[in-house]
Amino acid sequence: MKTLVVLAVSIVMVSIFFCPMVMAAPSMPADLQMVQPDPSLPKELAAFWGKWQSIPYPENFFVIVEKIDEEKASLYVWAPGLEGTAPSWGDVKPK
Repeated sequence: MKTLVVLAVSIVMVSIFFCPMVMAAPSMPADLQMVQPDPSLPKELAAFWGKWQSIPYPENFFVIVEKIDEEKASLYVWAPGLEGTAPSWGDVKPK
């Protein structure tokens, strides 16, 4: 009985301490190529460059602004698995 209690507490502790970290930081997309904004780009636009995270309710979403200029931006969006799909990155490239 004591072994079962120790095992149950261990499982709960591992899920509390390690699962949120895994969910909070998905691995970066394999083909990601971050490009620094041009220094002449207005600060208001350049501030969007980088990795952004939603408030984790009800799900965590991540957006990476890979490249940005005055007319367009290249994005990656990470969405948790919804409706039976696996969590994944999707890219949004300008045409």
